Amino acid sequence: MEKRQKVTQDTVIPRLLHADYRAKVEEFKKVRIIQDSSIKDPASLEYDMVIENQRGISLFGIPLYGGNSLVHPLDPPNYETESGRPVNDFELFPLPDLSWRWTWDKWRVLMIGDLDEQGWSYAYTRFRGHRWRGIYRVNNFIRRRLWVRERIQEDSHLIEEDSTDAMITQNSHPLKKTESPVDTEPDFPSDLSDLLENCKIDRERTELLLRSVLEKTKGDETILENYRDSIQKLVDETFVFNNSKKLFWDQLASVHHN
Repeated sequence: MEKRQKVTQDTVIPRLLHADYRAKVEEFKKVRIIQDSSIKDPASLEYDMVIENQRGISLFGIPLYGGNSLVHPLDPPNYETESGRPVNDFELFPLPDLSWRWTWDKWRVLMIGDLDEQGWSYAYTRFRGHRWRGIYRVNNFIRRRLWVRERIQEDSHLIEEDSTDAMITQNSHPLKKTESPVDTEPDFPSDLSDLLENCKIDRERTELLLRSVLEKTKGDETILENYRDSIQKLVDETFVFNNSKKLFWDQLASVHHN
């Protein structure tokens, strides 16, 4: 006799948690593409989603909601992705890879559907329910709204092309045999560390440091070796994630080997 798999919340594909929101985002995307003629490749345009959840009560007819009122593990996180993963900091929300960049400087509330003037929709007590309304009622104990941010995919070889231009410049003015490949002590500007620290995410640090390295080395492997210790120090002191550190060195190796 075949054993049946019990269907629970854990066995449901997480991405279906907010399929209704994804449909609204796709609707908005279609409108954007129609209105903005500068978008040449619709496939390169995407929107990341963050759902804000709050629980609350009504006090003397005034709705009082907040993320701290959520009941865990019954309720979802205060901020979550469409697959249900918690988001602790909007500014650290990662891009898929270096070929993508944000086209919006901040996250925005998507105002599509039955919502109040601040983008909230309300329900009784179950976040995974389907009866969400844009009008607050006394027996609505939960609410949610959708934040989105637009990103676009650029040429994935952009960094490599920039490095090629740098190498062409170097090759058009080759060093004389009597000249030393490094004229000054191998170090970067003193404010570079501060600039890297001020970057919001590691992707921005990667782009900034790659540009700085290329300006210094002009694609010359010998010069790069003289700067390697300084580069390593900047990476170790300013990058947040180990994966980002590895990605930087991979990108740098790709630039110099091409």
